[in-house]
Amino acid sequence: MRIRLTLIALACLVAACAQTGRPETFPQDVSYIITAPEKAAFTGLQSDPERDRFIEQFWEQRNPTPGSASNGFKDEYYRRLNYANVHFAGDRVRIYVLNGPPDEIESHPETPSAPPNEAWRYHHLEGQGDNVDFVFVDFARTGDYRLTGQASAFKESAPPATGGPQRIRVGSGVQAANLVTKVDPIYPPLAEQARIQGVVRFSVTIGKDGRPANIQLVSGHPLLVNAAKDALQQWIYKPTLLNGEPVEVLTKADVHFTLPPVQ
Repeated sequence: MRIRLTLIALACLVAACAQTGRPETFPQDVSYIITAPEKAAFTGLQSDPERDRFIEQFWEQRNPTPGSASNGFKDEYYRRLNYANVHFAGDRVRIYVLNGPPDEIESHPETPSAPPNEAWRYHHLEGQGDNVDFVFVDFARTGDYRLTGQASAFKESAPPATGGPQRIRVGSGVQAANLVTKVDPIYPPLAEQARIQGVVRFSVTIGKDGRPANIQLVSGHPLLVNAAKDALQQWIYKPTLLNGEPVEVLTKADVHFTLPPVQ
């Protein structure tokens, strides 16, 4: 009897999802692409019809053929997500979902002196360049590979003209540990007066000399952006080495704005 009631309840849940068209896992299953403002807006919605409309608009904004019944972006996103969740764990899931299957994979099993690690290379990523590498390490030896800046070289059949990979991608937490000189932002008067606080996040390329370049805004309050960028341009990182040679690093950088409590 209990099994029958459970099956009936499950059937009702499936029917409800089909009726609304809203997956129960939203927004968790789009965590790799949803923006902070979008997530905050969705969390603040009070009714299912509002949530349904939000999700419809969320995917329509990303539809390569707006207004059409099919959405190639959505279909490809869930195809990648489903595949990655079955075959990977840790940061490899995120990288696969965002960039698709890598063009090259180099895996290294555990040794007495090093944990298992794996390097993925994409021959080209739009907006990121050529020969972009992601290196993962299974520090806990549980299959939960984490993105790291400790890279190993790919075996090349013929060395490229530049002599090796031009850049690698490093997680923001790892790269932050390499920050040598950090200049705090000057608080914009209007933002200070309005008591606007928060984090401004940028996508940035750290040059071989350790200096930021190609700074692109990811998120942040408009009144804080210019001051954040001015500060970030003065930061200096310890150069990242790959096989003893400095390489460019693609990463994220966060500039924080915090005001003291009102007395």
